[in-house]
Amino acid sequence: WSSDVCSSDLKLTSSVNRELLLQAEKISLVAIKRNSAAFKNYERLTEVYTLLADTSKQQEKTDWPEC
Repeated sequence: WSSDVCSSDLKLTSSVNRELLLQAEKISLVAIKRNSAAFKNYERLTEVYTLLADTSKQQEKTDWPEC
C-alpha cells in the first residue's frame, strides 16, 4: 500500500473504521521515514490524525497527553 492509496480511502463519513485509520497512520509514518522531504506525506498524516480526533470517543480524547 502506498500513502496515496490510504489517503484516498480516508475520505469517508464519520463512521470511519478506526483500524483503517491506525493502519493509515503507520503507513504514513513509514512513507515519511522513507522520504522526509515529501511534504504530501505530512499532509496525509495530518488528515489521518484529524479523522482520528473526529471519530474518537470523549474518553479517548481525555486520555491523550496535553501539549
